[in-house]
Amino acid sequence: MTIIFNQTPNPPAPAVHILVIAVGKYPYLRGGSGPELLPNGGLGQLESSMTSAEAFCRWLQTEFKPRNLPLGSIEVLSSAGATFLNSQGQAVQVSTPSMKNVRKAVADWATRGDQHEDNFTLFYFCGHGVSSGLVHSLLLEDFGEDVNDPFNTGAIDAELFMDGVRSKSARSQLFLIDACRTVDHAAFAKLGAQRGAPIISAPPNTRLGVVEQACLWATSLGSLAYGIHGQPSIFMSAMLHAMQGGGAMQDSDDGSWFIHPEMLRLSINHIIQRIPAFTNSVRQYTSLDRTVKGLPVHSLAGEPSVPVKVHCVPASRNSLTTFSCSSGAQRGNGPAEPWHLDLQYDRYTFDAVANDVGAKTKAAMAHPPFSIVAFDYQP
Repeated sequence: MTIIFNQTPNPPAPAVHILVIAVGKYPYLRGGSGPELLPNGGLGQLESSMTSAEAFCRWLQTEFKPRNLPLGSIEVLSSAGATFLNSQGQAVQVSTPSMKNVRKAVADWATRGDQHEDNFTLFYFCGHGVSSGLVHSLLLEDFGEDVNDPFNTGAIDAELFMDGVRSKSARSQLFLIDACRTVDHAAFAKLGAQRGAPIISAPPNTRLGVVEQACLWATSLGSLAYGIHGQPSIFMSAMLHAMQGGGAMQDSDDGSWFIHPEMLRLSINHIIQRIPAFTNSVRQYTSLDRTVKGLPVHSLAGEPSVPVKVHCVPASRNSLTTFSCSSGAQRGNGPAEPWHLDLQYDRYTFDAVANDVGAKTKAAMAHPPFSIVAFDYQP
């Protein structure tokens, strides 16, 4: 197993313990190095899993500020092709995400989380996901090696896994599942209803009302999660962007800002809509379940940076209009898409100038999870 960061308090004290699993190489799926499991629903190799895990681990070690807790540990399992640095900046060879290695890593991670009830445990998975509608399977690197039972020997049952983790002592638990949730009954029907190992077993309602547990899925049920060649996944890119402030809410006592899962979901989905191929579509829509009253994820050092969309109604006038903001930012006419920018939490004045209509001015607040400034040119 590979711990790239370890400052676990001794004696035990509250801390954040993180497990990252990135699967991009699937030897027994299409394009893999081993005999291909058939049928497999067209599943093959993934490009962005390792890049996403690298980006997340960099952020965790350089920008992550847990609220009222120190960072205790980061453990990583990843397919080959990624570079992970330890706290001294040295490259570390990490273990592969096989079922055997995952079982050991989860056990170690859960043990660290079990050391104090005020611990915060965070789990991130990036790789193939398969859904039967009720069961969500996260496929590990050796999925398909056992052709007679590929799911139970090479996949995690996500819901049972989260139920099991909830039985542990840590009262704050966040799961980030960066995987597809497609339903492909035809490809896997012969394999039965069981679609993965729980890894940690426990009754489904254990410690309800005691543990604050949330799961942020990269996409909605029945939908795909996308990546971009050479870059982190759509979900990871948008999430790290939202961590700058779009996903923030304000503490009702001291007024400080912290990232909250519900605000994070809203901001991520707005940021995904900035991508031209995803605008005005539901190709990928981040969803949240196992929601809780409060689960502070990350503290901001100051005011949040907020995604802002400036556009015309109707949209056809975007290309005819020059936009500017009292922050000093501006965009000339020509582009058909809205003007997207990020502004510190504050009130701003926005101007829209079109030769055939003249100038229009609007005042608006840039506030999480996002702000919309619409100039109405409708008749």
